[in-house]
Amino acid sequence: MMFEAAWNLLLVNRLAFSGIYRANPLGGMRGDPKILLSRWNPDDLCKRINTIHSMSDRFTVQNRDALEFIEDQFWYKG
Repeated sequence: MMFEAAWNLLLVNRLAFSGIYRANPLGGMRGDPKILLSRWNPDDLCKRINTIHSMSDRFTVQNRDALEFIEDQFWYKG
């Protein structure tokens, strides 16, 4: 279950909107595979994941209560 969640997060992070709010999707509106896969570099991704794993003893994951604020204009139009 955790592996699947991590895999999905990695895919979305690498193949989606680059974290830019008003950006077009990677690959453009037509979904050009060459552009879409431009951020998918398996060797580099493995190095990054291994680096993060080597520092995992420094991380603390907490599951605390949170509060979400949704502005009225978005709530009613959604």
